[in-house]
Amino acid sequence: MAGIGEFFQNLIGGQAAPEVELAPPPASYPTSQDALEARKYGFGYGSGNEPYIQGDVARIFGHTRSATGEFVPESGQGFPVRTLSSATDNPLYSGNVDLRTPAAAPIKETMGTALAQAALAANRSPVAALGFDPSRATFDVEIQNPTTRGAYSPSGDSIYSTLPGPQPSNIVHESIHRGLQELRKDPKLNGPFGLFSRLPDEEMIVRYLIAKQAGDPEKGIGGEGEKQRADALRVMESGAYGRALQELNQAAANAYAARRPGGPR
Repeated sequence: MAGIGEFFQNLIGGQAAPEVELAPPPASYPTSQDALEARKYGFGYGSGNEPYIQGDVARIFGHTRSATGEFVPESGQGFPVRTLSSATDNPLYSGNVDLRTPAAAPIKETMGTALAQAALAANRSPVAALGFDPSRATFDVEIQNPTTRGAYSPSGDSIYSTLPGPQPSNIVHESIHRGLQELRKDPKLNGPFGLFSRLPDEEMIVRYLIAKQAGDPEKGIGGEGEKQRADALRVMESGAYGRALQELNQAAANAYAARRPGGPR
Protein backbone atom coordinates (compact mmCIF):
# COMPACT_ATOMS: atom_id res chain seq x y z
CA MET A 1 0.00 0.00 0.00
CA ALA A 2 1.30 3.43 -0.87
CA GLY A 3 1.96 6.32 1.44
CA ILE A 4 0.50 9.75 0.82
CA GLY A 5 3.78 10.94 -0.77
CA GLU A 6 3.60 8.12 -3.30
CA PHE A 7 -0.07 8.94 -3.82
CA PHE A 8 0.77 12.40 -5.10
CA GLN A 9 3.64 11.03 -7.20
CA ASN A 10 1.16 8.66 -8.79
CA LEU A 11 -1.10 11.59 -9.58
CA ILE A 12 1.76 13.29 -11.39
CA GLY A 13 2.39 10.11 -13.34
CA GLY A 14 -1.26 9.79 -14.24
CA GLN A 15 -1.72 6.47 -12.43
CA ALA A 16 -4.89 5.49 -10.60
CA ALA A 17 -5.06 6.37 -6.91
CA PRO A 18 -4.04 3.45 -4.66
CA GLU A 19 -5.56 2.65 -1.31
CA VAL A 20 -4.49 5.43 1.01
CA GLU A 21 -2.08 4.70 3.82
CA LEU A 22 -0.90 7.99 5.24
CA ALA A 23 2.81 8.63 5.51
CA PRO A 24 4.10 9.41 9.00
CA PRO A 25 2.90 12.90 9.92
CA PRO A 26 5.47 15.70 9.81
CA ALA A 27 7.08 16.45 13.15
CA SER A 28 5.87 20.03 12.88
CA TYR A 29 4.19 22.43 10.51
CA PRO A 30 6.46 23.26 7.52
CA THR A 31 8.88 26.07 8.31
CA SER A 32 9.71 29.14 6.27
CA GLN A 33 12.97 27.38 5.33
CA ASP A 34 11.00 24.38 4.07
CA ALA A 35 8.93 26.80 1.99
CA LEU A 36 12.06 28.47 0.61
CA GLU A 37 13.52 25.15 -0.48
CA ALA A 38 10.23 24.00 -2.02
CA ARG A 39 9.83 27.20 -3.99
CA LYS A 40 13.44 27.08 -5.14
CA TYR A 41 12.86 23.69 -6.74
CA GLY A 42 9.59 24.66 -8.39
CA PHE A 43 7.08 23.24 -5.92
CA GLY A 44 3.61 23.62 -7.41
CA TYR A 45 4.93 23.84 -10.97
CA GLY A 46 2.23 23.22 -13.54
CA SER A 47 -0.63 23.56 -11.09
CA GLY A 48 -3.05 26.42 -10.70
CA ASN A 49 -1.50 27.05 -7.29
CA GLU A 50 1.97 27.85 -8.63
CA PRO A 51 1.53 31.67 -8.96
CA TYR A 52 0.32 31.84 -5.36
CA ILE A 53 3.06 29.58 -3.97
CA GLN A 54 5.70 31.65 -5.80
CA GLY A 55 4.28 34.86 -4.33
CA ASP A 56 3.30 36.35 -7.68
CA VAL A 57 -0.39 36.92 -7.01
CA ALA A 58 -2.94 36.84 -4.18
CA ARG A 59 -6.44 38.07 -3.47
CA ILE A 60 -6.19 40.65 -0.69
CA PHE A 61 -8.89 42.03 1.57
CA GLY A 62 -9.37 45.72 0.78
CA HIS A 63 -10.96 48.09 -1.70
CA THR A 64 -10.19 49.99 -4.88
CA ARG A 65 -10.20 53.79 -4.72
CA SER A 66 -12.72 55.02 -7.25
CA ALA A 67 -10.80 58.22 -7.96
CA THR A 68 -7.46 56.60 -8.80
CA GLY A 69 -8.20 52.92 -9.39
CA GLU A 70 -5.55 52.09 -6.79
CA PHE A 71 -6.16 49.00 -4.66
CA VAL A 72 -5.72 49.58 -0.93
CA PRO A 73 -5.30 46.64 1.50
CA GLU A 74 -7.60 46.99 4.48
CA SER A 75 -8.04 45.36 7.88
CA GLY A 76 -11.07 43.16 8.33
CA GLN A 77 -11.33 44.11 11.99
CA GLY A 78 -14.93 44.95 12.84
CA PHE A 79 -16.45 43.46 9.69
CA PRO A 80 -19.13 40.77 10.11
CA VAL A 81 -17.88 37.23 9.53
CA ARG A 82 -20.36 36.83 6.67
CA THR A 83 -18.69 39.76 4.88
CA LEU A 84 -15.20 38.38 5.47
CA SER A 85 -16.06 34.86 4.38
CA SER A 86 -17.77 36.01 1.16
CA ALA A 87 -15.14 38.56 0.09
CA THR A 88 -13.49 36.42 -2.58
CA ASP A 89 -16.05 37.21 -5.26
CA ASN A 90 -16.91 40.68 -4.00
CA PRO A 91 -14.85 43.49 -5.58
CA LEU A 92 -16.04 45.85 -2.83
CA TYR A 93 -14.00 43.93 -0.29
CA SER A 94 -11.15 42.26 -2.16
CA GLY A 95 -8.89 42.51 -5.14
CA ASN A 96 -6.58 40.16 -7.03
CA VAL A 97 -3.20 41.82 -6.55
CA ASP A 98 -0.13 41.39 -8.77
CA LEU A 99 2.56 40.98 -6.11
CA ARG A 100 5.37 41.47 -8.61
CA THR A 101 4.83 45.23 -8.60
CA PRO A 102 7.06 47.47 -6.43
CA ALA A 103 4.06 48.59 -4.36
CA ALA A 104 3.41 44.99 -3.28
CA ALA A 105 7.00 44.29 -2.23
CA PRO A 106 6.23 44.41 1.52
CA ILE A 107 3.79 41.49 1.29
CA LYS A 108 5.13 39.47 -1.66
CA GLU A 109 7.55 37.30 0.31
CA THR A 110 5.18 36.89 3.22
CA MET A 111 2.39 35.69 0.96
CA GLY A 112 4.54 33.30 -1.05
CA THR A 113 6.19 31.79 2.01
CA ALA A 114 2.92 31.32 3.90
CA LEU A 115 1.21 29.70 0.92
CA ALA A 116 4.15 27.39 0.22
CA GLN A 117 4.08 26.31 3.86
CA ALA A 118 0.35 25.73 3.62
CA ALA A 119 0.62 23.78 0.36
CA LEU A 120 3.32 21.52 1.82
CA ALA A 121 1.15 20.83 4.86
CA ALA A 122 -2.03 20.33 2.82
CA ASN A 123 -0.28 17.73 0.66
CA ARG A 124 -0.05 15.48 3.72
CA SER A 125 -3.82 15.34 4.12
CA PRO A 126 -6.14 14.14 1.33
CA VAL A 127 -9.03 16.27 2.59
CA ALA A 128 -6.88 19.40 2.87
CA ALA A 129 -5.34 18.75 -0.56
CA LEU A 130 -8.80 18.43 -2.06
CA GLY A 131 -9.85 21.76 -0.57
CA PHE A 132 -6.62 23.74 -0.99
CA ASP A 133 -7.13 26.39 -3.67
CA PRO A 134 -5.65 29.85 -2.99
CA SER A 135 -7.70 31.31 -5.83
CA ARG A 136 -10.79 30.80 -3.65
CA ALA A 137 -9.25 32.63 -0.69
CA THR A 138 -8.98 36.25 0.41
CA PHE A 139 -6.07 37.15 2.67
CA ASP A 140 -6.10 39.89 5.27
CA VAL A 141 -2.57 41.31 5.46
CA GLU A 142 -3.43 44.36 7.56
CA ILE A 143 -5.32 43.05 10.57
CA GLN A 144 -3.75 43.06 14.03
CA ASN A 145 -5.02 40.98 16.99
CA PRO A 146 -7.89 39.44 14.98
CA THR A 147 -10.93 37.92 16.64
CA THR A 148 -11.65 35.92 13.45
CA ARG A 149 -8.57 34.28 11.97
CA GLY A 150 -10.30 32.31 9.28
CA ALA A 151 -13.72 31.44 7.89
CA TYR A 152 -15.19 29.43 5.04
CA SER A 153 -18.48 30.10 3.27
CA PRO A 154 -19.84 26.95 1.58
CA SER A 155 -22.53 28.94 -0.24
CA GLY A 156 -19.96 31.19 -1.86
CA ASP A 157 -17.10 28.67 -1.88
CA SER A 158 -14.99 31.42 -0.36
CA ILE A 159 -12.24 31.41 2.28
CA TYR A 160 -11.09 34.32 4.45
CA SER A 161 -7.75 34.01 6.20
CA THR A 162 -5.57 36.35 8.19
CA LEU A 163 -1.92 36.23 7.27
CA PRO A 164 0.27 38.24 9.64
CA GLY A 165 1.21 36.82 12.99
CA PRO A 166 2.19 33.41 14.30
CA GLN A 167 -0.58 31.31 12.73
CA PRO A 168 0.12 30.84 8.99
CA SER A 169 -1.85 27.58 9.00
CA ASN A 170 -5.29 29.24 8.97
CA ILE A 171 -5.57 28.56 5.25
CA VAL A 172 -4.98 24.82 5.83
CA HIS A 173 -7.70 24.72 8.47
CA GLU A 174 -10.18 26.39 6.14
CA SER A 175 -9.05 24.21 3.23
CA ILE A 176 -10.06 21.14 5.25
CA HIS A 177 -13.51 22.69 5.70
CA ARG A 178 -13.60 23.26 1.93
CA GLY A 179 -12.47 19.71 1.19
CA LEU A 180 -15.22 18.33 3.42
CA GLN A 181 -17.75 20.50 1.61
CA GLU A 182 -16.53 19.12 -1.73
CA LEU A 183 -17.12 15.60 -0.44
CA ARG A 184 -20.57 16.51 0.90
CA LYS A 185 -21.66 17.18 -2.68
CA ASP A 186 -21.63 13.42 -3.25
CA PRO A 187 -25.07 12.12 -2.16
CA LYS A 188 -23.58 8.68 -1.55
CA LEU A 189 -21.36 10.20 1.14
CA ASN A 190 -23.79 12.75 2.53
CA GLY A 191 -27.04 10.80 2.49
CA PRO A 192 -28.88 9.67 5.62
CA PHE A 193 -26.79 6.48 5.79
CA GLY A 194 -23.65 7.84 4.13
CA LEU A 195 -20.15 8.39 5.46
CA PHE A 196 -20.88 11.73 7.09
CA SER A 197 -23.67 10.20 9.17
CA ARG A 198 -20.95 8.14 10.87
CA LEU A 199 -18.66 11.06 11.64
CA PRO A 200 -18.85 13.66 14.43
CA ASP A 201 -19.17 17.46 14.23
CA GLU A 202 -17.23 18.99 11.33
CA GLU A 203 -15.05 21.27 13.47
CA MET A 204 -13.92 18.19 15.39
CA ILE A 205 -12.90 16.48 12.14
CA VAL A 206 -10.98 19.56 11.01
CA ARG A 207 -9.12 19.98 14.31
CA TYR A 208 -8.21 16.30 14.31
CA LEU A 209 -6.97 16.14 10.71
CA ILE A 210 -4.80 19.24 11.02
CA ALA A 211 -3.32 17.88 14.24
CA LYS A 212 -2.61 14.39 12.94
CA GLN A 213 -1.78 15.01 9.28
CA ALA A 214 -0.46 18.57 8.95
CA GLY A 215 2.12 18.95 11.71
CA ASP A 216 -0.23 19.95 14.54
CA PRO A 217 0.16 23.74 14.08
CA GLU A 218 -2.78 24.51 16.39
CA LYS A 219 -1.15 22.96 19.45
CA GLY A 220 -0.58 25.65 22.06
CA ILE A 221 -2.67 28.36 20.38
CA GLY A 222 -4.74 28.80 23.52
CA GLY A 223 -8.35 29.82 23.93
CA GLU A 224 -11.25 28.02 22.33
CA GLY A 225 -9.08 26.64 19.53
CA GLU A 226 -6.85 24.80 22.01
CA LYS A 227 -9.90 23.35 23.76
CA GLN A 228 -11.43 22.22 20.46
CA ARG A 229 -8.15 20.55 19.47
CA ALA A 230 -7.98 18.64 22.78
CA ASP A 231 -11.62 17.57 22.49
CA ALA A 232 -11.09 16.43 18.90
CA LEU A 233 -8.07 14.31 19.78
CA ARG A 234 -9.88 12.75 22.74
CA VAL A 235 -13.05 11.90 20.80
CA MET A 236 -11.50 10.92 17.47
CA GLU A 237 -8.94 8.64 19.13
CA SER A 238 -11.60 6.87 21.20
CA GLY A 239 -11.78 4.11 18.62
CA ALA A 240 -15.30 4.95 17.46
CA TYR A 241 -14.33 6.63 14.19
CA GLY A 242 -11.30 4.76 12.87
CA ARG A 243 -13.02 3.07 9.95
CA ALA A 244 -14.99 6.19 9.01
CA LEU A 245 -11.81 8.29 8.99
CA GLN A 246 -10.09 5.77 6.74
CA GLU A 247 -13.05 5.96 4.35
CA LEU A 248 -12.95 9.75 4.50
CA ASN A 249 -9.29 9.86 3.51
CA GLN A 250 -9.89 7.40 0.68
CA ALA A 251 -12.90 9.35 -0.62
CA ALA A 252 -10.85 12.55 -0.63
CA ALA A 253 -7.94 10.85 -2.41
CA ASN A 254 -10.29 9.45 -5.03
CA ALA A 255 -11.95 12.84 -5.55
CA TYR A 256 -8.57 14.53 -5.96
CA ALA A 257 -7.42 11.91 -8.44
CA ALA A 258 -10.65 12.19 -10.44
CA ARG A 259 -10.25 15.95 -10.65
CA ARG A 260 -6.67 15.75 -11.95
CA PRO A 261 -6.19 12.33 -13.57
CA GLY A 262 -3.17 13.47 -15.58
CA GLY A 263 -1.37 15.25 -12.77
CA PRO A 264 -0.60 18.98 -12.51
CA ARG A 265 -1.45 21.38 -15.34
